[in-house]
Amino acid sequence: MPRAHPPAVLTIHGAWGPRPCEARDAARLVASTFARLANLSPEWRKWNRAYRAIEDRDKGPVELSGNLDRIRAELSGRHDPDGPERDPDLGRSMMAWAGPDGGGLAEWSMFHVSCCKRTFEAGPNVLSIDLPRSESAPSLRNPRLLSAAIASLARIWDPDWITARDLLVPMVDPPWINGPVWGWINYLNPMSGRVASLPDGWRWLDASDSTGIFIFEGGLPDPEDEHHKHYFSLINECATRT
Repeated sequence: MPRAHPPAVLTIHGAWGPRPCEARDAARLVASTFARLANLSPEWRKWNRAYRAIEDRDKGPVELSGNLDRIRAELSGRHDPDGPERDPDLGRSMMAWAGPDGGGLAEWSMFHVSCCKRTFEAGPNVLSIDLPRSESAPSLRNPRLLSAAIASLARIWDPDWITARDLLVPMVDPPWINGPVWGWINYLNPMSGRVASLPDGWRWLDASDSTGIFIFEGGLPDPEDEHHKHYFSLINECATRT
C-alpha cells in the first residue's frame, strides 16, 4: 500500500545576514509588509497579534495592521507594558496571523520575523509566512500572487533570498554554504548571487528577468519525482555566489 504523504505546508521563507536596526525601523518594515500583503489578497487584509495562551484567544484578536506602536511593542518584547524590554543584542522578533477570526492554524497565514541581529553568532535574520492548507485558502497558492508577495517582501526587507516552498521538503542542498534552498518560486538578491541563465524546467517571472524571481514550471515540487529532482539539480549548477 503506498505511503501516505502529509499535505504540503507552503511557506514563503527568506533570510539575510547581520544588519543593525532599531525596533522603530523594524516596526516600519513590518507595517509596510502588512499593508502591501493586504493589497494583494483579502486573505491578508488584517494581521493580528499571535496568541500566546488560551486566555489570549478567549479575549479575541488584537489587530496590528496600521498600528506602529503595537508592532514596535511586539518587536521589543513589551507584551506586558510593565515588563522588561528584550535584549536588543539578540535582535527583534514577533509573530502575527491573518485569516478568519474563529479559525485555527490550518486556516491562517502565520507571519514570523526575527531581525536586527548584529552578529553572525546571533544567527541569520529570517522572515516567513506559513500559508493555510490549500483547501482553506486556495487563492493563496496562485503563483502570480506568490510572486507578487515575494517581490514586495524583497523590496521591503532586502533579503539575500526568498523562496516559496515546503520547508520539510528540500529538493537539493543549497548551492553554497548558507545559500538559498530552492523552492517552487524563488528570489535571489543580485548582491548575494546570480543565476546566469535558467535550465529546462524553469522560467523567469518576466521575460527581462528584472525581478530576479524564477519559477519551477512543475508547480510545488515533489521530492519523489525523479524529473523534479533532476530539474532542481540543474538550477544549482547555474547558480553562482557574488
